[in-house]
Amino acid sequence: MLTFASDVGREEEMLEVAAQPETEGKFAKPGPTRATSIVACMPAYIDQYGDTVTVGGGVMKHSSGGMGASGHLDADEINLEELEAQSKEVDALQDMQAPAGAISFDVSAEQIIKALASPDLDNIEPYPDVELPDHLVDPEVIEQRYQELQPRFVPLDGELNLVPAAAPAAVSESVARPPTNAETGITQRRLSNGIRINYRHTDNEPKAGLLRIVAAGGRAAESREPGPGGAGAVAVATRTLSEGGAVGDWSREQVEAYCIANLIHSVMDSNDEFLVLDVHFAATNGGLQCAFELVHQILQAPRWDEAAFERSKLFFINNNAGVGKSLERATCSKIMTAMIGDDLRFRDVPPEMLEQLTLGGVQAALEPHLHPTNIEVNVAGDFETHELEDLLLRYMGTITSQSQPPSRASLLGPPVVLQNPPIEQHHITWHLKDSDERAAAYIAGPAPCRWGPFGDRSPLAPLPGPPSPPPPPATNPAAAAAAALARRAHPLYA
Repeated sequence: MLTFASDVGREEEMLEVAAQPETEGKFAKPGPTRATSIVACMPAYIDQYGDTVTVGGGVMKHSSGGMGASGHLDADEINLEELEAQSKEVDALQDMQAPAGAISFDVSAEQIIKALASPDLDNIEPYPDVELPDHLVDPEVIEQRYQELQPRFVPLDGELNLVPAAAPAAVSESVARPPTNAETGITQRRLSNGIRINYRHTDNEPKAGLLRIVAAGGRAAESREPGPGGAGAVAVATRTLSEGGAVGDWSREQVEAYCIANLIHSVMDSNDEFLVLDVHFAATNGGLQCAFELVHQILQAPRWDEAAFERSKLFFINNNAGVGKSLERATCSKIMTAMIGDDLRFRDVPPEMLEQLTLGGVQAALEPHLHPTNIEVNVAGDFETHELEDLLLRYMGTITSQSQPPSRASLLGPPVVLQNPPIEQHHITWHLKDSDERAAAYIAGPAPCRWGPFGDRSPLAPLPGPPSPPPPPATNPAAAAAAALARRAHPLYA
């Protein structure tokens, strides 16, 4: 068989080479006979950024760009009738009009052959092998930092404040390490650098666990105005770190290989109020330590990559383009506009504002969120408690920052201003052209308050007691209604 792509356009030459006596044994028997057929799956339409555009359900959808090539067609098994039917389908597609905002991806067979036969392909070098690191954090380096910083557990009082400099170095063990809560099974700790910790041992998933890093702020802390670190900065910065993947002295490929070898899966994302990093790990063969090494490097030595930043911006630009073509997203956008007006912190940022972001701007917007005093570590899984606390001191307690702790006001961002539209705008009806007649419904009701009474973020009143539990199913309607009223009279529902 001829090779797949390297000898395209040189079939006759290869047959002559194979016939020479000196090449005997260099080709598999019976020698070169025919070329493997090229089956390339190409998009019918692309957008201005080169991403694939598909049409389905009456809307235009975006997916990652690229082409796939596969398969070898055996001439003895080709069904000519089936090929003819497929050809008619392709001809019908060619007669379709491109969706709005899309460009026809028209490539001829001759262009494909010419690209495969290009002499430039002869100069392609194989990608270098990826060196698998044994550790993301050098054991000697972390030991040196541990000896220098002397991290320790401190009392839990003053959640949002740094430990006073005058605090004694030696704190009573019973004060710094309070017992596990008997009702919840949760153990709380606080490190001397300000990081707060909650952990709970559970064997729901034997020999595995989840480590979640939570940083307050999220998109609510973004600026409302466009600029280098303006609207959309926190969302783009978070995705940039996730897209880049490189930390410390290690490349993205090495970090990925390290995670695969140690059964680690991590996801970083930001929402309206928080930045969240989830790390799933295997609690065997040092898996917990490997997870902490990864988290330590992400928080202490992240690498900001320009290419990852551009890919992140492009993702949100493409994502924004689909809002008006999705029934669910368009409906949600209209509801949010009616509720909060043009506050873009809780909506998709327009492309023209995303284009104004810079790598330095988004980095400056996100870094205060990663200050140790703003980080909470939550661990749940089947682990050894003493091992977990040792690793917390060694890898979380040695995280430092050169910047000042962020203020509470900077993390909360400007208050949300609720709109008060006229009565005729309380009921909005609109129609989206779709292949299926559908409707989107959003149902709201009373829920525990998260931002203080009426969203003003003022402190909640002292709780009179735990919320009333829901009544059992057999309770009569009057008693059930009374229990619901009592539960909703709780200050958390203010």
